[in-house]
Order: sequence, then C-alpha cells, then structure tokens
Amino acid sequence: MLYIVYIEIDRSIQTDWLEWMIDVHVPDVVETGCFTDATIARDADADTTERAAFRIVYRAGTSDDFARYEARFAGRLQNEHTTRFEGQFRARRELLPIIQRTSAP
Repeated sequence: MLYIVYIEIDRSIQTDWLEWMIDVHVPDVVETGCFTDATIARDADADTTERAAFRIVYRAGTSDDFARYEARFAGRLQNEHTTRFEGQFRARRELLPIIQRTSAP
C-alpha cells in the first residue's frame, strides 16, 4: 500500500517545516512499524505563489499495516503536525494498493 500525503506549506515556514518533517515527523511515522519506508518529494509543478508543494509517500507492507497505523497512530501524529503548523498548510491524503513492484537486479 502506498499512503501519499499531499502538502502545500506556506513559503514563509517552508525551511522549518521541511527540517521538522525530515528530522521528526516522517521518522516518527516510519518508527510505528506500520511502514517499511518513506520518501519526501518536492512537487514544484503544484506550487502556488503562497505555498510550496510536497508529497510524502509511505509504503506499507499490507493493508493491515495501514489499518493499524490509522487505528493506533494517525490521530496523534497528524495532530502534532496540525498543532505545530496550524493555518499554514493544506493537506490531502490518498491510499493506493500496489499492483506490481519491480526492483533493479
């Protein structure tokens, strides 16, 4: 399962937000044990004059792993983000089942 968080963050706090995401939030999410890894990506094509756009892609091994994340951890972790950056971002989330994954030999 891919859990994708689309974030548009106010440009005035972009550096602080990105440092917090890299150093605190994304590691906290992965350390729940519900995801195998996460990737933070910049989406400059989705920027606006006021906000910079990012995508955080978390990979869960199974739908049960994601369900466990939602039931036990999502509320607290999302609340930490909202409390810290309230009124300075827009977010939406998407969950996609992985059909095929191919790795380099």
